[in-house]
Amino acid sequence: MLPATYTSPQAYFKSSLEFLSEYSWIYESANTCFIKDGILEIFPKEFVKYFLHINTNDLNIFPFVHHTSPAIEQESIQNFRKRLKRLIPEESFSNPCYPDITFAHIKTKFRKVNLKKQHEILRLGHLITTLCDDYRIIIDFGSGLGYLSEIVSVLKKDIHMLGLESDNCRVDEAKKRQLEFMFNTLDTISYKQETITCESKNFIEMETQEIIRRNELVEPIKMAIIGLHACGDLTITSIKLFLQMSEVKSLIIMPCCYHKMQMNTSTTFTNFPLSKTLKSEVKMNTRFSQILNRPFLRLACQQTGERWRQCTELEHSVHAIEMFERAVAEAILNPDGSEKIIKLKKKNKHNDNYKFNDFTKNFVVQLKETNKSLEWNHTHEHKFNEIIEKYPNGHKLAEGLTCLQTTLQKLCENIVLYDRLCYLEEEAAEQGLKINVRYEKIFNEKLSPRCYVLIAQKL
Repeated sequence: MLPATYTSPQAYFKSSLEFLSEYSWIYESANTCFIKDGILEIFPKEFVKYFLHINTNDLNIFPFVHHTSPAIEQESIQNFRKRLKRLIPEESFSNPCYPDITFAHIKTKFRKVNLKKQHEILRLGHLITTLCDDYRIIIDFGSGLGYLSEIVSVLKKDIHMLGLESDNCRVDEAKKRQLEFMFNTLDTISYKQETITCESKNFIEMETQEIIRRNELVEPIKMAIIGLHACGDLTITSIKLFLQMSEVKSLIIMPCCYHKMQMNTSTTFTNFPLSKTLKSEVKMNTRFSQILNRPFLRLACQQTGERWRQCTELEHSVHAIEMFERAVAEAILNPDGSEKIIKLKKKNKHNDNYKFNDFTKNFVVQLKETNKSLEWNHTHEHKFNEIIEKYPNGHKLAEGLTCLQTTLQKLCENIVLYDRLCYLEEEAAEQGLKINVRYEKIFNEKLSPRCYVLIAQKL
């Protein structure tokens, strides 16, 4: 989405990439490796000073650049937040009125569905039936066990659903559940096994034609593509099929798991950057292609700041110490890569009074090739003591690094999502299609960190 401070996607992408070029050290290294990779060595001095003395309230509100003002004396940190504020669009939260139906009304059909999934299915299901009021066929990409297809069928009686799922076991389970709980939908919901690619057009047309023939529907038929948790490249595939298939008039899909997108090489992705606009900016600076990496995409789909905002002082402290200890464990291993660290599930008490004997009770060191457990040795202990002496408050910097990552998360996700929106508009213009494309934030971040739905409609 384009922030109000920008008038063109080119200017926005350029500013965002220039900003990330300066601060990519925040996310480029795995959190377990931030000591080994020397991140604390390049942690700016003003940032170090700030996060060593920050209080819990300011720590909690730091990521919310639009709505909060923690006490900040350091000019470099003020500048960081001001620049980020220009790059992150302010959000609105859609709260549609639902029909008189909840999972309580259909609990015999939707068993063992957690609160998060209930929230997503009900909200997305209602949005779909609202936008597709005069549609007759809806194609559910990645239909899984059939929950979304079923809720749409419950909310809109005259709709025909085609659920496509790559996992044949899930297809069988969806059919089994349909026979047991939704027997009256056997004529209106069909589940098929299909690994959805851009080559699936013929298969989808064949299956939808069968639905039209079997139910004697009068053509032309308006269709929509929908999806909940369209992981990795599935959202891009759905966009391309939406553009290819003239009978598909709407696309309503929730993207997620950006870091699972397919790679062309060890450093480049097949579908990211996607739009010509972002691609052209990346081509102008080789550094830009380096920062749009898998760690960037992983940060884009991490938890948003809503859970961070709720953390207590104790929760921050525990997380900080555990993160620092895990990074220390990685840093003291043999540099030849022959060893690996295993964190014990039965955790002993963590505290910031670091002692090697206490530390070794929480981790096991093994040989990578054989998984054989090794004894902690004097070299490990010597490296451990060196790190603790060098970073006596390393846990506070670990939590500061997490805070900075949380602050950047919105920008990273917005770049990914806006790139897809620009691609849709570019491709539609080339094909002479008139479309309306937008994102709506319909999920509660406290329950569902991926809370945006991509909506595209042919006019």
